Amino acid sequence: MIEFPEEILQAIVESIAMGRIIPIKNCLKYETTELLPLSMVNRQFRRICLPFLFSYAELKGHIDLENLTALCASNKAFAASIKSIDLNHFLFPLLSQLPPSHFPNLVQINSTCNQLTIPLVTAIKFHPTPAFFFESLSLPPSTALIDDQLLSPSDLGKVILDHQMVTDEHQLINIGKYLSRGMRVNVLSITLNTFATPLLNESFGEHKFPGLRELVIIVDVGTRPFTLSWLRKLAREHPLLMRIVIQDSTRARTSNLDFFKREPIIPFIESFIDQVRNEGLVNAIGIRSFGISRRGDSISAPISEPFGDWYVSQMYFHVHEWASGHFLRLAHASFPGIDNLGFSTDRSVVCPFDELVSSLLRFPSLKEVFFIQPINIFEEHIPIQAPSCPNKLEAAIIQYTSHLSQQVPAIKIIGIQEDQFPPPMWDRAIGSISTGVLLANRPSVIIL
Repeated sequence: MIEFPEEILQAIVESIAMGRIIPIKNCLKYETTELLPLSMVNRQFRRICLPFLFSYAELKGHIDLENLTALCASNKAFAASIKSIDLNHFLFPLLSQLPPSHFPNLVQINSTCNQLTIPLVTAIKFHPTPAFFFESLSLPPSTALIDDQLLSPSDLGKVILDHQMVTDEHQLINIGKYLSRGMRVNVLSITLNTFATPLLNESFGEHKFPGLRELVIIVDVGTRPFTLSWLRKLAREHPLLMRIVIQDSTRARTSNLDFFKREPIIPFIESFIDQVRNEGLVNAIGIRSFGISRRGDSISAPISEPFGDWYVSQMYFHVHEWASGHFLRLAHASFPGIDNLGFSTDRSVVCPFDELVSSLLRFPSLKEVFFIQPINIFEEHIPIQAPSCPNKLEAAIIQYTSHLSQQVPAIKIIGIQEDQFPPPMWDRAIGSISTGVLLANRPSVIIL
């Protein structure tokens, strides 16, 4: 075999490991499907692949911990590759038994625990691991730790919330108390409803959410109109904030419940709604969510004041009438920087494959496409499968997505979700991934 310089092989392995990475709870979990055969080529490849193949470990009890500790004690190279450990809800009982000397490169511990106690906070504080990821805190959390001044301003500096939901002003105040003690939050979801005190007023921009990377706003039928006047100030105070998703929570499919067509129309989509109305397509589609992203140097989408460096990057449509996909032409004209599209349809709607492909090809930045309850889209492919095929629907999905990826090669991820309502952040793959199909030289196909 021809020998290549070490740095070239290292770059190849890193590219494979990270090229199709599916972020799950910030676990430092890499794509290993294609690395496994590569690691068996020779000893050099095995050594280079090892840190990616075994960077993440999940423990479900004391037996798992004992086995992992024994492996690390006997294999230093294996121990050095572990960067992230998931302790699930066993965080406190297992943390004290996790010997730091066995995991020299451990940088984070993940947990599904949703309550903090003084013993747990103390254990976290004195453990050498620099970061502890929690899925979320149960709200309203007990603020006795804060109210009784049992914690110093930095005692929660290692704790990071992956995704926190807030539904009213009281919860917002409570989570703020924890954040003021050094805790950080990656994603914050604000649920707006008829009865709650409006949270998205001008003063919302004055709140501090350390570490905030994404904000999700969930609205329902009774949500009062709100503005984004707070956006500029919030963005200025949160330099890591890169995306905001506004999502309709209703599961009703009738277009008159479409939040995004009510007056006043939310900024960013006004011109698109006007075009849809002018073209007589207002009843053909519903907008279930849209996302805006902070502008980078590589984004060429036009700046729309007063929100300067923000642009529409993702849309999720519910289609009542395909109408040759004309609404997608209008969407491209209004939002040329879209990189993520989602679709659900009425049961009777037919989306011809060629028309869908030609519509998607209009978006030069498109990287991810999601289909929600797409049984009617795939049905036409089922009859051509061999009668002996044990799962004709799965075979049809693979065939359809394979053809789609061939026609639109820029797509990196195709998502299939059985539930009607998509995760608020599609590319974060929130929710359980029941099946994953990776096609050779094709994008990741995720069945959620």
